[in-house]
Amino acid sequence: MGTFARVLEDFFTDRGLALTTDQTERLAAGRRKRHIDAVPTPLRPAVAAFDAFRMQAQDRARHAGTRPRRNHSLETVLSILRDLARFLTERLGKDDWAPLDVYDVEPFLATLPKARQAATGGAAAVLSLRSFPAHRADRPGPHADCEGTQWLPRPQSNPRPAA
Repeated sequence: MGTFARVLEDFFTDRGLALTTDQTERLAAGRRKRHIDAVPTPLRPAVAAFDAFRMQAQDRARHAGTRPRRNHSLETVLSILRDLARFLTERLGKDDWAPLDVYDVEPFLATLPKARQAATGGAAAVLSLRSFPAHRADRPGPHADCEGTQWLPRPQSNPRPAA
């Protein structure tokens, strides 16, 4: 849709003379689908489920009247997950998210440009995207159970400086 068409659409919809088109939503859905389709097959179902969860969260935020995440933010996360999935399968030979560890994510982050590294929030933020425990039998920690499974801590979203 061109600039003039968008201006006309805004003019008519603001005055209640026309219904809005969902052009931007359709384009965003197509971009998200391309990101998901580019994920290696063994890791794709989890990324697709993650995208569906994020879209439900966006809808909930719209209905609640809060600020939903922008399509660009959702697509950025999917592109990072796509790149991470490719890195895991091509360089590390992993075809499952379960054995993912911080020692797998840090080399991936090192391959990213600085701007993209800032967008990921670091290894802890990438690992917080997953909903499964990290198996660390060789590096047990204080929260490890008898099978050597440890939940990685989630990073604080907005840490406050000490007063």
